[in-house]
Amino acid sequence: MAIPAGRTSTSGAAPTAGSATAGASGVAVGAEPQLPLDTPDALGTGIEPAPGAAVDGEPGPSGRTLTGPVTLLMALGLLSVAWAASRGRAGDPISSTEVFYWAGLGLVFLPVAARVLWGRTPARERLVLSVLLPLALLGTRALLYPTQFVFHDELAHANTLRVIQNTGHLFGVNALLPASSSYPGLEIATSAVEALTGLPDRPSALVVIAVARIVMTLALIGVMARVSGSMRVACVAALVYTCNPQYLFFNSQYSYQTLSLPLAILTVYLIVTRRGTGWRAAAPAAFALASVVVTHHLTAMLLVGALAVWCVLEATLRGRTPDSKALAWLTGLGVLLVVAWAVRPGNTVTSYLGAIAENSASEVSSRVQGGESRELFSDGSGETTPQWQQAALVASLGLICAALLPALWHARTVWRRRVALAVFLCGIGALYPIIPAGHITPATSEVTDRSSGFLFVGTGLLLGSWLVARWRLARWAPAIVATLLVGVVFVGQTILGSGPRWSRVPGPYLVSADSRSVDADNIAAARWEARNLPPGERVLADRVGRLLAGAIGGHHPVTHLGDRIDASQVLLGPEFTDRDRELIRQGRIAYVVVDLRDATGLPRIGVYYENGELGGEGRTEPVERSALTKLAAVRGVQRVYDNGSIVIYDVRAIRDGD
Repeated sequence: MAIPAGRTSTSGAAPTAGSATAGASGVAVGAEPQLPLDTPDALGTGIEPAPGAAVDGEPGPSGRTLTGPVTLLMALGLLSVAWAASRGRAGDPISSTEVFYWAGLGLVFLPVAARVLWGRTPARERLVLSVLLPLALLGTRALLYPTQFVFHDELAHANTLRVIQNTGHLFGVNALLPASSSYPGLEIATSAVEALTGLPDRPSALVVIAVARIVMTLALIGVMARVSGSMRVACVAALVYTCNPQYLFFNSQYSYQTLSLPLAILTVYLIVTRRGTGWRAAAPAAFALASVVVTHHLTAMLLVGALAVWCVLEATLRGRTPDSKALAWLTGLGVLLVVAWAVRPGNTVTSYLGAIAENSASEVSSRVQGGESRELFSDGSGETTPQWQQAALVASLGLICAALLPALWHARTVWRRRVALAVFLCGIGALYPIIPAGHITPATSEVTDRSSGFLFVGTGLLLGSWLVARWRLARWAPAIVATLLVGVVFVGQTILGSGPRWSRVPGPYLVSADSRSVDADNIAAARWEARNLPPGERVLADRVGRLLAGAIGGHHPVTHLGDRIDASQVLLGPEFTDRDRELIRQGRIAYVVVDLRDATGLPRIGVYYENGELGGEGRTEPVERSALTKLAAVRGVQRVYDNGSIVIYDVRAIRDGD
């Protein structure tokens, strides 16, 4: 991927706006005026001097690079995170484990932030570190669980991967996340890596995610450089982008958005760097757009919507130009592809998104009417976030919101220069406050947190251009203050997007806590299912048990989302009743997997099974153990597996009406 680099001028004046023309140097759609790098850019960031020149009245850089020492510090940070993971798996208290974890993150992030922000850092070093940081942050996640998928979305997509590998066909049934089967781009890429390298699933997935991270970072820097006219601004914007709430945790998981978001940013990069005005010039962007469509539904919809708004802004600000025609063509193609893929037979995305919207609306309505709602800074069991983390979170929110005001004022030159893409990015960047505002309910917080990967593209541009232009970052005091403030933003936003503290590092088993509920006992049970039960059997289990039954066991977990059957009563009801028999027959359930440890505590994520489960709303006591053992006394039910924690019952006799 070609990224503009080098210095062409140290004192040239900015050219005037004009219509796009094709030339040897290429045309940036919506990014006129085309400015040489390191000259006054579209956001008015000023001049980045050549080596040895004065900056803010100080001597220029000596040309010395600190890439090696910074990389060593990052490696030490990764070692500290690995040590935290080891201590967590050994059962050490989370309070001491977290010290090594946050220290490791600090060693990874702060040295890079200091060098990227420092006004005297050589341009090449700034670019290299801007690419190394996302990879190191991905490494901090991979080190926690290097050999096993453990998070909810990871296991759901691992199930789609398993189905493709076992059947040799796309679009198979994935009961864990039915919509994912229709968007198999991530799994196709993973299967290709496996075929080429012979690596197992987990390492192959990490290779795909790492490549996606590199593509996203380079494309993001390329877009920001085209819009701003400055590689320095572009790298600072990319640094700010790594602070978005979903970057470290959710967007490093094995999930379709992890691949689709880089592809979406790549699409924009291919648009702004296209050469020529015909459809052939836009073909690479069209191919990238199609790749987004087959990888993730929501990212594709948002990308097409962004192209439409960008097209309207281009036509409004500059009139009918070849650029606006290209954007209109790509928007039309995107709408056609998104709709055609959504209505493809077997695609359940409309009902899936409808259920999310309905659930979010219901929770908002309940909150407005004073209904039951989880307290801020606490999980489903009532455990609260440490006060220092609460303070860091609130401080990061305040810093971003406070910085947006002067950053927007600084960006007012965008409107004068009529740069459509810059106007659009500044507009979505200003929408950042909807991310914390969405945390009024669990459902809306999930929606708004996931939007941060999109909104922070604009937020990064706004804050990056403002920091470079208005902060005297070639002087020690402002540079140190800026580094510390960006560090606070990184920590606070990471806390905002990562969920409860126990979800960040490994540790002993916790009840219904996703990654912290995946342990040797239920993995052993899932592997036993894979070896001893007929493949594809319909299995009923709690939230974690069904993920493992699908992704490892190779079975069809019965869920309300996939089967429209709420069978939670069979798992959680105090007694076995005729209604339980009816549910087993309705769901054609062959086996029931029970985790006896569910009786030892409240579910950390709020549910044992699914939203709307029996006794779920306002639950204050754990499910009774007698409810979890009641099947042992039911005539016709056979206990076929028991490892002390996990019990598996064969209920086919009831299913078949015996």
